[in-house]
Amino acid sequence: MISDLQLSKMLLCMALLEQEISKFLLNIAEALEGGNEANAILIYVGLDSLKHEYILEKIAKDLVDGVEVDLESCQDLVGTESVKLIKLLRKKTKELIERPISTKHARRLIEEQTRMEGQIGEEYLNLCQAKVFSIATASKKAKRVLELISEDEEKHIQLLNEALEYLV
Repeated sequence: MISDLQLSKMLLCMALLEQEISKFLLNIAEALEGGNEANAILIYVGLDSLKHEYILEKIAKDLVDGVEVDLESCQDLVGTESVKLIKLLRKKTKELIERPISTKHARRLIEEQTRMEGQIGEEYLNLCQAKVFSIATASKKAKRVLELISEDEEKHIQLLNEALEYLV
């Protein structure tokens, strides 16, 4: 059985991913020239991911006060793909900070993010959440919050696809 410490660290790894998704989407919105409707959607999804980060971190720290995690331990806890995704998002976010981007470039980044959320990110979250669900039945609050986050992830993909429609 997984200990509270391991569970707490897994939740923090999920929070790290949500944090990087949030930063990436908010930076696309900030760097994008024009595209007001797309900006609004990117900001919405970015802030929603920030909310997920906060909630996951709160649950983790309620389980084990003062718990912390780094990328190396995340790799051991939730796998290599999640760490690769976090590193990729950090790199792409750093690139965005340096300059404004065109509608075409924003479209490419959003398409890439949608694929990442739909493939690696979604699989990662579902895998982690499945592990958490299997051991967190005692915590109905945590289980319900994770179910809601999973539903939000599906909405994020739909919203990002809608943002693409505005960037023609």
